[in-house]
Amino acid sequence: MKRLKHKVITGIVCLAALAGIAVPVSIQENKSSPVHQPGTSSSFGNREFEVHFIDVGQADSALILCGGEAMLIDGGTNETGHQVAGYIEEQDIKRLKYMIGTHPHEDHIGGLDTVMDSVTTETLLMPPLEYDSKTYEDVLKVAGENHVLVQNPVPGNTYSLGDAVVTVLAPVRTGYMDTNNYSIVVRIDYRETSFLFTGDAEIEAEYDMLETGWNLKADVLKVGHHGSDTSTSEGFIHAVAPSYAVISVGIHNSYGHPAEQTIERLENCGAVCYRTDEMGTVTAYSDGTDIRFEAGGRKVSEKEPESSILSEEQSQVSKKKSYVINKHTKKFHLPECGSVEEMEEKNKEYCETDREELLKQGYLPCGNCNP
Repeated sequence: MKRLKHKVITGIVCLAALAGIAVPVSIQENKSSPVHQPGTSSSFGNREFEVHFIDVGQADSALILCGGEAMLIDGGTNETGHQVAGYIEEQDIKRLKYMIGTHPHEDHIGGLDTVMDSVTTETLLMPPLEYDSKTYEDVLKVAGENHVLVQNPVPGNTYSLGDAVVTVLAPVRTGYMDTNNYSIVVRIDYRETSFLFTGDAEIEAEYDMLETGWNLKADVLKVGHHGSDTSTSEGFIHAVAPSYAVISVGIHNSYGHPAEQTIERLENCGAVCYRTDEMGTVTAYSDGTDIRFEAGGRKVSEKEPESSILSEEQSQVSKKKSYVINKHTKKFHLPECGSVEEMEEKNKEYCETDREELLKQGYLPCGNCNP
């Protein structure tokens, strides 16, 4: 799609073709935005193509709507499942054609069982991976109770969602040591616009996708692993060449997400970044040619800084975090860092400030907690 300066694209997914064996799970062993955003139709069936990047804190959940059909990619945590289910209900959606659990970590599939209990779901797509956790077992159990079909993804297969096409790109292979690399990655094409959803796929999985020669180009990238520096590598970003990037991440999270290196790589490729920790739920709308974004009920564009939709007070708060300074080593840590307990009290100082300010004062970030 031709890049236009004031165009914001919102598309979503659809490259998902999961050709694996589809069986009823029951026999398988193994910040909400307003309901109807300004400028959109009040009827779900008339809404062209929308992607709602739901603010679920340090977790992931995206709702894709197209031509009267709906898909959910991840469902937040166990605690935010009711929030996701409520958001779907607010959108006047009674049925999900597809639900994707990108990989079995709790911050991605934790709320899927709650959603399936609330909204009729036809097919659940999960990676070909067994995982030992109660959250994972609960999802399969509730899928079985609600007669939801479970399919495993096969890269290259496609699914339809209204007039959109969902193509599955990963996982490319098995044998990964890190569960994140089993993430289902899908590209959704709606006419001339495209969206790429990467779950928590890390650099190893990104390299495998590059090796396959798949078309990874997308107008909008849902950034992998909440913006961690273990994802969104230079080569991958070059292949995707996104005009826009959305990062689903929790405010003041203990992981230091998104990483500065990731933000720099996205900015260097010319992508406009939208973050749920700063903007709440972010919604992309596509008419098949142009894409626009809204957050907090108002339009945002690449010329409007993300902080401009916040009040001045909120903007200042979003820049400040709690740190622990070691006055002897001249390093700063997150309060939960293990090094803090070993620190001598006389060298320890608690503060709430801007990270950049500490760097200007000559302090260095701890290499363990990566504040």
